[in-house]
Amino acid sequence: LVEFRRQAALQGWDESRIAEAHDKLELRFWLKLTHASELEHTLEEVSDPKSPRYGHYLSKEQVNSMVAPTPEHILAVKEALHGLKLNESNQGGVISANVTVETATGILGGTFRYFCRSDAPSLCVLRNPT
Repeated sequence: LVEFRRQAALQGWDESRIAEAHDKLELRFWLKLTHASELEHTLEEVSDPKSPRYGHYLSKEQVNSMVAPTPEHILAVKEALHGLKLNESNQGGVISANVTVETATGILGGTFRYFCRSDAPSLCVLRNPT
């Protein structure tokens, strides 16, 4: 926590207060991408004028499909968040849920704290640095 506070302060953020149990937040889980080297290879090919694939860029949907997490990883997150209303995007690459701080603490542990900009105190973010 000390290092987190130090790094936050260096970037202009000051710890404001500990969050209340009833405060609301969005938990967002970014799952590990698959086939990253295949994506990199494809990007090199479509960018190389000497390649027959040059200029044949991928759509967002094609990229999402290529790097989608494994069904096992998606299932693991869904099981950990069982009982919550979940939102998925990027073919399961991002799973989120709107919860209270109390629920988030029950899932993740730690203490949620507000950090506010020292130059704009009304601009705050909620973090769990523990």
